[in-house]
Amino acid sequence: MTWEFPNPMEYTRENWLAYIASQDDCPLPTDPGYDAHIAAINEAFDRDSVNGLLHVDRITKIYCERIER
Repeated sequence: MTWEFPNPMEYTRENWLAYIASQDDCPLPTDPGYDAHIAAINEAFDRDSVNGLLHVDRITKIYCERIER
């Protein structure tokens, strides 16, 4: 069985940067491309946020399977 439901999220800049920093592929502050990466993230936030909040529409999916013994 599969269930799907909307799970919209809103981020402040601080929350968004923390979320991005938690991703495996985010460069570390010591990496050469870090400053450019953070600048691009901030530009995207400025472009897509409204009144200081970035709204992200997410869909959560739940998969369930019954295992017979």
